[in-house]
This record gives sequence, structure tokens and C-alpha cells, in this order.
Amino acid sequence: MKAFSALAVLVLLVSPFNSSHASTHFDSCSERTGRSATLIVPASAIDLNGADMQLEDELAIFTPEGICAGWASWDGTNVALAVWEDNPMTSAVDGFVPGETMEYAVWDESAGIEYGREAPVDVTYHAAFENDDLFVPEAVYLVSSLVATTPFGSGAGTPLTFALTGNYPNPFSDRTSIGYELPQDSMVKLEVYNMLGHRVAVLVHEMQSAGRYEIEFTAASGTSSGMYVYRLQAGSYVSHRKMVLVN
Repeated sequence: MKAFSALAVLVLLVSPFNSSHASTHFDSCSERTGRSATLIVPASAIDLNGADMQLEDELAIFTPEGICAGWASWDGTNVALAVWEDNPMTSAVDGFVPGETMEYAVWDESAGIEYGREAPVDVTYHAAFENDDLFVPEAVYLVSSLVATTPFGSGAGTPLTFALTGNYPNPFSDRTSIGYELPQDSMVKLEVYNMLGHRVAVLVHEMQSAGRYEIEFTAASGTSSGMYVYRLQAGSYVSHRKMVLVN
């Protein structure tokens, strides 16, 4: 009865299932292949490398074999999505077998990067519902925390796209490292601003070769605690993220 009451409240809070794939990053997800489980993700649960999800960001669920079996586009509120079971009436594998592990992936539209898959997203669940990553048909999963920190494909080799991959740690007390990726040689400018729009540091202003970079930012003595914005411009690519300084 406790779980049912909590679910009744959540149904009033979540967005409708979003399964439109007109033009998306995860554009090959299966749907309506059999029974499904329900995954509920409150907006407050998500930490996307120190930032919130934004409009047009996407969340997808993959099987261990790499089949996308659940998808939703973020609309700025709590969201629910269906996670689909494999259709036993067909020979093709198009969803989950009960007991398989659900693997999360998140697409950050503004940064142009994907989190998860190669580096698993850290997910915890509300204890009153199904509370592990194993797929159970017709079950309900309520996510308590979803933390994504490592971009997909962030290993060796030249990056495929420009990306501002975030800073670590965040929040930080005196110094933090900011990561970004360049798929080609580019003129790079990396700057830090306070919330009044005043520039407090220029960390990079030079031509750089394609590759992955980590640049350390050290807060000057007397810098006030609070939120700061770092902005990357590499050729025509521009992106920014927030970080929090705690003295």
C-alpha cells in the first residue's frame, strides 16, 4: 500500500511517455515490443556532471547487448518512460530478457556529448519500488539519484566531436580541473566568469591540436564563494557550464 500511494502521487507529477523519434540522438530505440517496466526520473534526481538536464537532452536505457529499449526527451520536468521487454514472438532480439541489467545513457544536447554505456551512470532507486538495475516486466522503478560524470567514448583516440566535458571536483574549495575535447586543431579560449558577468580568469587563449585536455583552475586568494560559469570557445563551437566554489 505504501508503494501504491507513492506511485499515485508520482503519476500526477511526471510527464507523459515520450516515444516520438522525429529527430533524436537515440534514434533506433525499440518500443511496444512486449511487456514493459515503468521508469520514473524526478528532475531533482539528476546530476549531469555537475549540471541539470536541459530541454532536448535525452535519457535512454540499453540492454547488455547494446539494444536501446527505452527512451525519453527531457522537457524540463519529471519524466516517465517505458522500458520494453523482448518480443518472444519474433526471432530478432529487440528488448530486455527478464533479469538483464539496465544500462543508462544520457545525451547532453548543448554540449554535444553522451554519458554512459562505456562508463556506467551511477543510479540509485527509491526503496519502496524495484530498487536495483535488473529488468522486471511491469515493475515500477523510481530513481532517487542519477549521476553521470564520464562521457561515452572518452578513452584513447581523437574525439569525434567538440565537447566541454565538465569540471572535477564540483563543488571545489580552491582548485578544480576543467575538461574539454577537440576533434580538430582549433583556436581555443577558455574563460571563467562570476554571476555578474565579470571575467575572473582566462585559462586558455591559443591554438591547440585535436585531443582531450584538462586545465586546472585555481581560485585566487579572496575569491568569494558562490557559483561561477566557465565558457569554452573552440572555432565556431561555444559551450558553458557552472561550477561552485566553497571556501
